[in-house]
Parts: sequence; C-alpha cells; structure tokens
Amino acid sequence: MRVLIISLWFYPERSGSPRQSWVLAQGLAQRGVAVSAVTAQRPGLAARETVAGIPIHRIWARGGAGFARAGSRASYADAFAFMLALFVFLCAHAREFDILHVQQGLFPAVSAVLAALCFRKRCVITFSGTGISGNIAQLTRRWFNRLTVPILRRAAAFIVLTAEGQAEVVGAGFDPARTHIIPNGIDLAAFPMPTQPVAAPIIAHVARMTYEKDHATLVRALARMAHRDAHVQFAGDGPERARIEQLARELGVHTRAHLLGETDRVAQVLANARVFVLPSLGEGMSLALLEAMATGLPCVVSDIPANRALIQDDANGLIFHTGDADDLARCLDRVLSDTALARRLGVAARQTVAAQYTVDRFIERHLALYRALTSGAAQ
Repeated sequence: MRVLIISLWFYPERSGSPRQSWVLAQGLAQRGVAVSAVTAQRPGLAARETVAGIPIHRIWARGGAGFARAGSRASYADAFAFMLALFVFLCAHAREFDILHVQQGLFPAVSAVLAALCFRKRCVITFSGTGISGNIAQLTRRWFNRLTVPILRRAAAFIVLTAEGQAEVVGAGFDPARTHIIPNGIDLAAFPMPTQPVAAPIIAHVARMTYEKDHATLVRALARMAHRDAHVQFAGDGPERARIEQLARELGVHTRAHLLGETDRVAQVLANARVFVLPSLGEGMSLALLEAMATGLPCVVSDIPANRALIQDDANGLIFHTGDADDLARCLDRVLSDTALARRLGVAARQTVAAQYTVDRFIERHLALYRALTSGAAQ
C-alpha cells in the first residue's frame, strides 16, 4: 500500500495536528506501508528530504513563514496559490499512491479531492477541531470556504476525532456512511508517570497561544487561587502571547506565570507539574491533554464536548465552567490541597489513555480504513 499524507503544516512543526500527522506517518512506515508527505515550504528547510525513512516534499507557499505556521490564517490569495501549487504537485505524483490522505478539511483538501477524482485514487480527509476553532466552522464562516464544500463531499472517506466532530460533519452535508471516528493516539512509553511526587505547586498548560485556547482565564484563576505559591508554566507560543504577558502584569501574577515559548520538551514540562489545565473554548481532541493524562497528571479542563469526550468529572479529572476563572481557581485549589484526590484522578486518567487512546490503536484504525477503501469495502 502507498499513502501520501498531505498537510499544510508537518514535521518539524510541534503543534498538535502536525505532530499527530507525523505519528501517523511513522506508524504506517513501521508497518510496511510506503509513506510520503507533502507540505508547505518553510524557511530553512529543504524542499525535499527523507526523515526516518519518510520522504517529505515541501512545495512553494505564497505568504512565506507566516503562511507555513500552524494557527496562521491565510489570505484568499495565499490559499489559492497553495491550492494551485499542490494540485500541480499531485498531478505529477498522484499515480504513485493508492491513498491521498489530507489533514484538515480546508483548502489543501480541495486540491487533494480534485486530484483523486482525476486519477481515480482514494482521498481521505481528516477534519480537525470542533466548535469555534474547527474545520466545519471555518468552512461556513468564509464565503470562499463555503464554495469548496461540494468538492470536499466527494472524498472517499472522512475522519473525525469525536462524536461531536461526526455530528458537525454530517450536519454540514457530508455522507454519514463515509464518516469514521478515529481518536488521536499517544505513545504511553514517551510519557511515563513520575516515580516521585512533585512537591512544588506547579500547574502545566501546553497549547498554542491563540484566542480559542483561552489562556486569559487561567491567568485570572491564578490571581484568585488560595494557593498563592502556585506557579503556571505555559508551553507554547502564538499571537496571544503579548496580551497574556500584559494581563499577568496587570493582575500581579507575572512572577508566577512563566511563558516558556515553543518547546520540544513537553514530557519534561508535564513531569515537573502537579496538575494540568486545558481551559480551551474549542478543541478537536487535544494531544496535550492526552499526554498529560498519560503522564498521570490530574487534569482540570473546560466544559466543552471535546474535553468531555476524554474527561469524566471527578472520575479521571475535573471539569470547570468554561471561561469561569473563579470555578477554575476552585478546582485547582482542590487538587493542590488533596493529594489523594490528585493521585486518584491521575491514575484513572492514565488508565483511560491505556485502554482507549494508544498510538497502536490509532495506526491500526487508519490501516483498516485504507484497506477497506482499496478493496472497495468502504465504497
């Protein structure tokens, strides 16, 4: 089997969706699948290289470095230029593959579907995110994106991460019979539980600094906590960084809010913390949350469907009212004050990942879908 992964953002990008695409590529290659990837060119990276046995093609993108960054918004001109460049690439190479798998159901997916139709290939689209930050919301928000929906509906299969994602995709007119739920997967060995309890009251938050991640609510909660010695480590960077730094100064917690920027040491950040927080307004299925759960951290998350798909309140984590800094502060104080509760929630969180969200299950579900498509069983 020959699979081409198409992703606007890919290795070595560290944010969630590109990292999961890289995990998929590696897992397929390890199982004997011939995998290649095509992505947008980024400054300082070769136009073509092979990493871990996986050929990566980086094609020209109008807009330069900003366009080829996860979380960036493309102009119509940028989007159309990349669609055209990608379609030209696919016209030259689509015959070499059985499956064209495009990550994110936005403008690169248009080129992938059209190429698949032209060359009689199977195209799979993974829809990323749900709610205000999800692909379906983006497809309906901008007039140019709305024009692409009839084309995207002609893909052979659609992948979503959660039942909420499935409801959104089907509600947008995509065929429910071709829509498959495949949750993200985590390598448990990469996120071991600490052998010794962490003494310092450190709170970890790992996410791109964008509006929908709602860093501001966590900063406000830090200012209202009874634990005045608590510190938050923010791992990630993005357009909201300056605003969050300013808010921390205004609330007098700038010495306890540590903005680490982008880091490839997420496992170490989690291992040094006593609790993990995800206050997002919208998510698909957070890799950072799964990684924190795998580490055995008690997780405090906002009350949105994507988080509720992973966390059951007071069973394997705590859920606070979305955007409510007082409720978040209360939950954090509760976990930091009750070591038995923290331990119980953390152990249950890791058990949840081990039972349902391993990387092996993630890869095998994709393989099963690819095989069904190439055999005609998923038609």
